Amino acid sequence: MTSGSPDFGFLRKVYRPGRCLAGLLGIALLAGIATFRDFGVSWDEPHNYYYGHALLNSLLRIQGPPGNPDVYRANPYMIRNFGPDAGDYFEKTHGPAYELALAGLERLLRLGESCTIHHFRHFCGYLTFLGAVALFYVLAVRLLQSAPLALTGCVFLLLSPRLFAHAFHNSIDIPFLTAYLGTMLCSLRFLETKSGKWAVLAGIATGLTIDIRIAGVFLPVLLTCFLAVELLRPGAKRQDLVVLVAIYVLVSGVVTTAFWPTLWQNPVAQFSDAFRVSANDPWDGHERYFGRVIWGHSVPWHFTPVWLAITTPALYTVLFLCGLAAFGVSCAGRRLQHWYWENRNLLYVFACFAGPLTAVGVLGATLFNGWRHLFFVYPAFLVFALIGLRAIWNGAGTRRPAWVRTLTAGAVGLSAVCTIRAMVHAHPQQHTYFSLLAGSMRRAVANFEIGYWGPEFAEPLRYILAHDPRPVISMADMPVPFLINLSILSPAERSRIELVPLSAADYYIYNYYSAYYNPENQPVAYTRAIDGQPIVRVYRMDRPLSPFRGVTPSTWTAANDPSPTRPGPRHAGHAARATAVPAPRASRTPGPGRSATTLEPAEGT
Repeated sequence: MTSGSPDFGFLRKVYRPGRCLAGLLGIALLAGIATFRDFGVSWDEPHNYYYGHALLNSLLRIQGPPGNPDVYRANPYMIRNFGPDAGDYFEKTHGPAYELALAGLERLLRLGESCTIHHFRHFCGYLTFLGAVALFYVLAVRLLQSAPLALTGCVFLLLSPRLFAHAFHNSIDIPFLTAYLGTMLCSLRFLETKSGKWAVLAGIATGLTIDIRIAGVFLPVLLTCFLAVELLRPGAKRQDLVVLVAIYVLVSGVVTTAFWPTLWQNPVAQFSDAFRVSANDPWDGHERYFGRVIWGHSVPWHFTPVWLAITTPALYTVLFLCGLAAFGVSCAGRRLQHWYWENRNLLYVFACFAGPLTAVGVLGATLFNGWRHLFFVYPAFLVFALIGLRAIWNGAGTRRPAWVRTLTAGAVGLSAVCTIRAMVHAHPQQHTYFSLLAGSMRRAVANFEIGYWGPEFAEPLRYILAHDPRPVISMADMPVPFLINLSILSPAERSRIELVPLSAADYYIYNYYSAYYNPENQPVAYTRAIDGQPIVRVYRMDRPLSPFRGVTPSTWTAANDPSPTRPGPRHAGHAARATAVPAPRASRTPGPGRSATTLEPAEGT
């Protein structure tokens, strides 16, 4: 232990860091095994699955549809991403390394049914997240020289409700977070040792990170800047360092190209084109932010920091601000040169956090509902939260009464208990979590988008199948995330569902997304609520349809944007499908051979 770290003396005799980490990961693994089948399917999963299997078919020269079409046939964006007019959009914005690995494993294991495929992918995603937890422990120990503090950070990472849920149904951003974290660790070792071994390892890690998401290109730029500063250090072996940088850049480029088949024909031109497309994503959707509806391609600079704060346990944000303050105070009265060399590694980690946020704000990048595209900065965020915890703990031992330490430990424990309770209560809808900083759940849903990701449709689907005994149940063939979630049902369960127009359906599922039709005048058959706020609801379609009152480009642009950029045909088509409402009809009576709806109203917990 160093003098700058909490000693947690009362724990010294009962813990061993390695055993504690293994125990923590073991508990987390058991939790994942017990719950991975509960999660639904997100918007992006059909894209990702198709992409991996399409590339694998191409590499192996296999004819026929990629993988199991049941996984992706319901998503209309497949035409945009992979159709004849797609222009290889998805291949230009997403590296294939993780999806190729999943596709290869699925082929080896001969996974056929769509429900089995989804469960396998969800479990693999969670294992990848646990890998990030282990890497975070190693990084935190190296930076903070305190195993108890690093273990506390691992608990913080595991008890981050949104990331926990995304670990199962987000096969882009969580694997990218893990790879980004691994590259940070390798890059720091390269900075410390300046050895050929770590130049190669950092290059491999960097290449694989870029091969998951092109946003990883930030890391070699950042590391090169820090290595350039090393040239100014007294006694630096400049010639050797230049050679090491060349090795690092070469290995990074070779690995990036090797695992991204799209780049094989013309690596430089194709990569430049991919970066250009990624920086100017054509998504033209809208999202609710502080009660107003904004375009995804023109979000304010504070969009990501606000989303991070309101969807992360409040204590983590408070500790992060304390950590930033403590880090800034450490610079006061010090010569900048000396302070830099003493804090270079923490400066690198801070740059890994602040750099992408700054780049997004400066470049005006398109952001899709929330901050999942920037999950990868979260480990660096937690490092500074731990610095804040250390500052409070050590300050309490020198200048403040001893009860401050007790209060600090109590706050950490209370936060953990409250977060666990919130995660258990919301399961498997942890992706809808909002912290105390967002206010009540009702206020959060009124101010911010909640139903954009889609996994919440699986839970009411299973409820209907479990409680309606009829062999055939008619359900409205909208919205798209509902159709996507049909693929996680077993073939026997899917055979009981008949997709019909809204006017002929027994049930319609609404998830409180502003672009979807809410038949609020219909009787409610099931509600899944969190803290009193419904997040998904099943309606029995027994009455004439009410008018559409949701948000479409035609209903909000004039009020929210006096001179908006008009949506392209893709968004207009999607909005039309999501919001189309048939003409009002009279109450339905059961048709020939069909009994009346028997599902009773119920309130979910």
